[in-house]
Amino acid sequence: MTKRERIYASIRRQPFDALPWQFDLTGRLIERLQAYYGTKDVHAAIDDHLVWGATVVPRGAEVPQDGVGPGQFRDEFGVVWQRDAPDRNVGDWAS
Repeated sequence: MTKRERIYASIRRQPFDALPWQFDLTGRLIERLQAYYGTKDVHAAIDDHLVWGATVVPRGAEVPQDGVGPGQFRDEFGVVWQRDAPDRNVGDWAS
């Protein structure tokens, strides 16, 4: 089966040969996988079934950051994240 056939079969609750998958990746993980695979196209390298057709824009450029404190970040939903915490990629789904 092709990836497309596999996805349609899963939506229709029909048998398919392998489970379709798609990974959301943080910006830091994308950078690490680009270095590991030696390519900018990480989704092709990990063979995702679904690839989103969006351009990644630096977060600070797309969402106003007025009123957030040091080490904080406001995402596109208005949620303020503490980015200097141990997991600084929380809220960063850059794929």
